[in-house]
Amino acid sequence: MIFNIKRLLRKIAYYVIEEIYLEWIFLDLFIFFGIIFGRIGYLIGFLAFIPIMILKIYKKGVKESVFTINLLEQRNENYIFLIYGLVNIMVAFSMLNLDARRFHTFVGICVFRLIFAAEDIYVQNYILNETIENLYSEGEVNKISKLSDKKTIESMEFLQLIKEDVKAAVDKKVESEKLKTELITNISHDLKTPLTSIISYTDILSKKNEMDDEAKKYIEILGRNSERLMSLITDLIYASKTGSGNVKVEKSFIDFNELVSQIYGDFDASFQKRDLEFIYSFDNEDLKLYTDGNILSRIIQNLVSNSYKYSMPGTKIYANTESDLDKVYFTIVNRSEKPLNLEDYSVDEFMKEMFKSEKARTTEGSGLGLYITKNLVEILGGQFKIEIKEDLFQVYLELNRD
Repeated sequence: MIFNIKRLLRKIAYYVIEEIYLEWIFLDLFIFFGIIFGRIGYLIGFLAFIPIMILKIYKKGVKESVFTINLLEQRNENYIFLIYGLVNIMVAFSMLNLDARRFHTFVGICVFRLIFAAEDIYVQNYILNETIENLYSEGEVNKISKLSDKKTIESMEFLQLIKEDVKAAVDKKVESEKLKTELITNISHDLKTPLTSIISYTDILSKKNEMDDEAKKYIEILGRNSERLMSLITDLIYASKTGSGNVKVEKSFIDFNELVSQIYGDFDASFQKRDLEFIYSFDNEDLKLYTDGNILSRIIQNLVSNSYKYSMPGTKIYANTESDLDKVYFTIVNRSEKPLNLEDYSVDEFMKEMFKSEKARTTEGSGLGLYITKNLVEILGGQFKIEIKEDLFQVYLELNRD
């Protein structure tokens, strides 16, 4: 019991000397003894305050012990500190004019204490907000303000630890992604070298006349699949680069409508073979974008190619462009050859998958087109979205004009 009392008194002494300012002690003593002893309690509170003040100033110094002085010293950080300091000086002069015989004196003391409490709440919140902004912009806490209380300092240190943990996790993730990208790229390059030889020798063999029809058929199959494998490897390398954002952006002015028309023109013969009709509409004939023409061309080319590969023969493909001062909104809609029920294909699959599901592997696509397209749109600062409604496949692009 005696030990617990000593420990409690030690905590109170530490709190009074280290963590609380003289103005607050003064008002707290007046309120405490005023409630117990009435008017005489103000005198008791004042007498109790004198030794505490002497001890605190001896241990901490005047500057460290007075809240108002600290506010005025830190006025350059926030002009509100200067206002609070002046208010506190006015409170001190008001205390001198209070009449201890009246009840409104007690009410006034309580109001003054609430003012100090509100000031402290604002100051601690301001310090924490500044700490968060510093951590966000500079990555570390620049300094600990003299006005910080113990809880605020603990919170600042905790925020710093969180920042360091997050940074370590992000660095680890980035390093992992970098290693994965390098591994994919290196393996893909290693595969391309022998594959190039296979394609070259297959082409030479295909031009030989001294072969029977069966051998020619096998060489034709070998050549076709070698070219497709080369296309897959190329797409895999590009998908790895776009997934990691490792694509250089070189901007210039691009006529968007002209770009779409040129790309459609390249596919015109292929569309005719499948009896597909491409219909393009726009709301602005002279539509200029300041962006990377090569990346934008790859985006539109992938979308047009995707619609050609998977559209039902004899149907129409609708593309539309709308624009405002800041954005370009491009939409392309086609009717799929097979119903795209969500039980078979989820939207998330189309947005993120590296390879298409087994049902789509019989097509000539690599399965990476939409993944690459999504990454390229995001590299240009745009947004990519798809919607699936039964057999309707709809792609929406939002691109920045500058």
